Amino acid sequence: MPSLAFWSTGHMIISRIVLEELKSQAPEVLDQIQAEIDVLTGYSKEGNYSFVEAAEWADDNKGIPWTAFDDWHWVDTPIISPDFHGDPLYNKMNVTWAIDQMKRTLSFQKTPSFDSNLA
Repeated sequence: MPSLAFWSTGHMIISRIVLEELKSQAPEVLDQIQAEIDVLTGYSKEGNYSFVEAAEWADDNKGIPWTAFDDWHWVDTPIISPDFHGDPLYNKMNVTWAIDQMKRTLSFQKTPSFDSNLA
């Protein structure tokens, strides 16, 4: 059954809230994030993104053949019958897994800069 996700609207609403919070509470962090967004514009078919629009960058770029991160965008939670026994087949490398991996990458002091920038 397909989900009825918000697509870009949900991403941009949250991004706008974050933008306002960062402007008032951590402008130096906002500057760092904007620098990363500027780097990513070279990988976008659109090219120029504002902070808020960048929140949907992954959705906008689904058409380019960079599929390594496709499953990092959602969590598929299987509905399992109470009488089912065994391991349900679903991709465990989802957004929850990816966030955990990124947190571990960022917390490791000797992480190469490419890896920490990607995280």
